Amino acid sequence: MGNRYNSQGNPRKAQSYIQKAFEIKPGNTNVQLLLVQVIAQQSDAYMNDGNNLKLMYQNVNDLLEKYDVLSDNKQIINLMYKMALGMAGYYYYDNNAREGRIYKERFEAYYDSVGVNLDYETKFAVEKAYSTIAAYYFKRNNYREARKVVEKALVYFPDSYSLKRKLKALD
Repeated sequence: MGNRYNSQGNPRKAQSYIQKAFEIKPGNTNVQLLLVQVIAQQSDAYMNDGNNLKLMYQNVNDLLEKYDVLSDNKQIINLMYKMALGMAGYYYYDNNAREGRIYKERFEAYYDSVGVNLDYETKFAVEKAYSTIAAYYFKRNNYREARKVVEKALVYFPDSYSLKRKLKALD
């Protein structure tokens, strides 16, 4: 049933069925893969909507706490990275640095504790979020903080031409 709902473009409804199948057979890699795909589809749809992204972030966090086997899944880990980065960028763009900092720090702490390499999409999420954060500080004439943000982003995505250009512009 879950696979059917998923193929019909209804990942939210599919998730409940796939999650039940996962609870019955957590070791089944096909079911785990389906669950990860459904979660990823939902998060992609919410990536530019802060309220829904926050709910999705909590949903995935709850799943990670509930099912230990998912905590080793690189796709889920990169998804958590992207959602935390998306939330950080969203809040900084909305001039809410306090909330944005929380999610930026969550990304950094999660990355430091898990240590899973960033996939291609996540590297660009780093570029986007950290550029937004740097712009927040730049607009407030806090060039030193903007520079620190860009330098930190380059730790995660050292090959980013865009970040290198921003850093050079801040010299």
